[in-house]
Amino acid sequence: MAFVTGHPNKTTLAAMKEAETSDSLETLDLANFRNFVASL
Repeated sequence: MAFVTGHPNKTTLAAMKEAETSDSLETLDLANFRNFVASL
């Protein structure tokens, strides 16, 4: 069983900050989500 803590580590915090501030993220088209998942 993995160790779980209530506080994110430095790597997780950096990824969260990048996700919040990045302009290069792709958007997810929810209207076509089922087709996207089926294509994986």
